[in-house]
Amino acid sequence: MENNEQSKDKRLIMLRIAYVSLLILLLSLVWAWMGSVILFLSIFSFGIPLIFIALPIAGLMMFNLKSNKAIFWGFICSLTPFVYLLPSAGYFPLERVSDSAGHVEQVSSGLSIAILLTSVVFFVVSTMSFFYCRSAYELK
Repeated sequence: MENNEQSKDKRLIMLRIAYVSLLILLLSLVWAWMGSVILFLSIFSFGIPLIFIALPIAGLMMFNLKSNKAIFWGFICSLTPFVYLLPSAGYFPLERVSDSAGHVEQVSSGLSIAILLTSVVFFVVSTMSFFYCRSAYELK
């Protein structure tokens, strides 16, 4: 029984490390993709886009195993990158606004592939974490 508890804790730690590292990578890639637009919009809207971009950080609360509600809301927070990645899914390579007039330029193929692959792996890890945290909370 004690060995099972240790393996459960190790899995939870590994999922947490994977979640945090993929989140940092995803946020840095999104910043490289749309950082100037996010900053420009944040100046005129009191930082709301920055809060929205950083909302997946609140997804870490699902690893605390405090309640089912916290696990659920942590999972919902981790899904917020879907909102700004789904409209861009129709374009490859991804595009970004290059100036205030609304002109668009294409991002390099390498950055586009990195953003898409990182987001897919992040969503898979987030979903795995959600189901694992729910099962760990119910066994607690």
